[in-house]
Amino acid sequence: MSVLSIVKKLIADLSEVDEKLRAKYIRKNLSAYLKKSYFSYDQGHRVEKKLTDIKGLINLQIIHAKRNVASSDSNRKPISTITGQYFHHVDKANRLAFQDVEKSIALIDESLTAEYQPIFEPFLKEAKDVLDLNDLSVKSDIETKVLLENNSQVVYGEDNNNLPENMNGLGILNILYLLLQIDLREQDFKSENKDINLLFIEEPEAHTHPQMQYVFADKTLKALSEKGKLQTLVTTHSSHIVSRCEFESIRFLQLDEVDKQVLAKNFMVELSPKYSDTDDFKFLKQYITLNAAELFFASKAIFIEGTTERMLLPYFIDNYDIQNRTNIKAQNISVLEVGANAKAFEHFLSFIGIKTLIITDIDTTKLTEGQKGHRYKACKVDDGENTSNASLKHFLSAPNLENKGFQEWFKKLKNGDIKTSAPLINCCYQVREKEYHARSFEDAFIHINKDKINQKKGELSGLVNKYKLGDGDVDSYVLTNEIIVKKIRFRFIYSLSRSCLG
Repeated sequence: MSVLSIVKKLIADLSEVDEKLRAKYIRKNLSAYLKKSYFSYDQGHRVEKKLTDIKGLINLQIIHAKRNVASSDSNRKPISTITGQYFHHVDKANRLAFQDVEKSIALIDESLTAEYQPIFEPFLKEAKDVLDLNDLSVKSDIETKVLLENNSQVVYGEDNNNLPENMNGLGILNILYLLLQIDLREQDFKSENKDINLLFIEEPEAHTHPQMQYVFADKTLKALSEKGKLQTLVTTHSSHIVSRCEFESIRFLQLDEVDKQVLAKNFMVELSPKYSDTDDFKFLKQYITLNAAELFFASKAIFIEGTTERMLLPYFIDNYDIQNRTNIKAQNISVLEVGANAKAFEHFLSFIGIKTLIITDIDTTKLTEGQKGHRYKACKVDDGENTSNASLKHFLSAPNLENKGFQEWFKKLKNGDIKTSAPLINCCYQVREKEYHARSFEDAFIHINKDKINQKKGELSGLVNKYKLGDGDVDSYVLTNEIIVKKIRFRFIYSLSRSCLG
């Protein structure tokens, strides 16, 4: 039946269905209108195959996310139950594996049968008289699988100091369950011996803390990747598991808002060609897997320079939400310390499609003469001729320093008149406030809050030359460098911010 004839038949049948029920009718019955066909290509020629041919080629096993280990029922023993399944697979593959167990059970059966005779004698005598059954008897017949499922338990501990499995944490139960299931699937792959073996594991991180997720990724997933004739696909929302994966093996699943289709993106194939600077791509691979895997699951991102900003930003956002009745902190924002390496993320951020704010310093410099010749050194913004901030130069498209247009660009930079060329990325840096243009976060914060700092200077640790706070003639740029001890700058700024904003 052609596609056109199928459509015509569906339309004809829909004409007899109530208009309000048509959408439901299609969802429920569409498969009945479709014919499934399977084809392979042999030297360019299409050959139709049967479904049995496909099933004979591929062995597909799935360990679902719903694993029934999360139960408050003290009688549930999910791990002990699966030991019965484990026995069934081992016994099927190797009948001699449980020979000693079977021998012990046979002895138990023999003993129990002898014990049953006096107990059931009245019943057997009555059955003999009524039904004339002379050979009726009751015998013990214990099945090993049932015995394992119902009368064994997995415990944790030694000797009498142990806990039953339902008293263990759900994370431990989940991992134990996964390990048993993986072993069962592996035995199935070996026994079936098909050409293509696919193992799907859904969300192995359920109920587990980050350290356990690391161990599972490092040990179990690595071991699976080294097994021949086995391809494993793990779906996860865990940045901890992703951080332990090779960048080349990661596939990013994303919903296309226009076509409403799920796209599977391959970073090595689709992203690497966008990087002309191989060092940037090398840095991205190392950083993503080690520090920033959470970007894969973020809706938005904020890039910052260091520890001070990382500690303070959540506090600033909380205060802003309270004062403006907003809910920024609930927008699934990932905050990352990337320093001057933000430009390495440009194509990656565009590739995964998340809006990003880069909070950085204007970092002005001035050409000065020193012992090693002319160099650009840090200076206050009003005296600046250049910026040492590579991220600003990259995202705000700075001309070469030798270009005549550089000083015009730098003037616009100080005025905050330049927009980024990347549509999903914005840069934020210091601008002129209260008749002063700060060079850094600390510089700006101290200038804006100078009076409050002066009032609370007795409470703040890490503050030196406190008397200079009351000197109105001291330049804020100079003041910042004179009142903060560099080695404890972070601790001071953090306590200072909490004190002033609190």
